[in-house]
Amino acid sequence: MGGHKLLLTNKTERDLICEKELKSHLSTFDGMFYVCGPDAFVEAINDQLQNLGVQLEQLVYEQ
Repeated sequence: MGGHKLLLTNKTERDLICEKELKSHLSTFDGMFYVCGPDAFVEAINDQLQNLGVQLEQLVYEQ
């Protein structure tokens, strides 16, 4: 998976990914982002990614 990163989150509040963690794990936000999980998580992570400059066209959702 050259050039790709996999970020996972867990079910506890302590394990949730937020903007701070995204910035610390990713050096660029110009790729595609595959987002899956419970609706509330998907909405929250999408908002955070967009706050960091990710465009809607870069977001892929599990269906």
